[in-house]
Formats: sequence, structure tokens, C-alpha cells
Amino acid sequence: VVLVAGHYLSYLPLCSRNEPVFLAHCTPIAMPETRESVVQGATNVFTSVHTLDMKFINLDRNGEFYLGYSRSSLAGVSWYHLIHPENMREAQTKHRLITTSEQDRSCILLVRLQAAGGTWRWVHSVLQVKDAAD
Repeated sequence: VVLVAGHYLSYLPLCSRNEPVFLAHCTPIAMPETRESVVQGATNVFTSVHTLDMKFINLDRNGEFYLGYSRSSLAGVSWYHLIHPENMREAQTKHRLITTSEQDRSCILLVRLQAAGGTWRWVHSVLQVKDAAD
């Protein structure tokens, strides 16, 4: 699965054709069942661990880099404090789905998280409930 982000340009410099061109940036997407294989070696992927009410327990080094927070500053903070208001409803729906369903223990979610400087980062998330032993 690939996330495609792009836009049309009315023309392309140094191109003899006079028709719109779609330019895109493609990124592999981690699905719950392929998460481990996508994550290995990827520098643009980070992992965070949360309690069932979504308070941070841990954030890896990549997460510290991309979000600009130290893991100690996020310990005990709900990830809902970082979610963009326009993404809140979908985040709550997916959170409820994985915590109340016996079958759906994982799902994907695309949200904006607020980084330490106040900027917003688009984050493709794999939400997954695991047993404490995992």
C-alpha cells in the first residue's frame, strides 16, 4: 500500500508538451499486518507506546526527532493533546474501535500531530492493541 501525495502543474519547464502533468511523492504505508517489515530500517517511521486511554508511555528516538519532544516531556500526556482539531473525531472513532472490538484490534489512521514548535506534522499511524506481555 502506498500513500500518494501530489498535484497537477499546468506546465512542466523544459517539456515540449503543453498539457498538465501530475507530480507525486509516493511513500510506502505501514498496515497492521506489514508494520514490522516496513518499520525495519526506515528512518521516517517512529513508534510510540500508550496506555489504553492514549497517554504516552514511550516514544522512540525517531519520534523525538520528528515531533521535537523528549520522551520524558510526553510521559503521561494524552496524544489527544497533540491531535489537530479537524482530525479529532476520526481519531476518537478509531480509538474506540480498537479498544471495544474483539475482532478489530488494529487499524490505520492519518492525522496531524502538533510538533514542539507548534507546527503540524501529518502522521500515518498504525493503532494496535497489544497484550502487556507483547
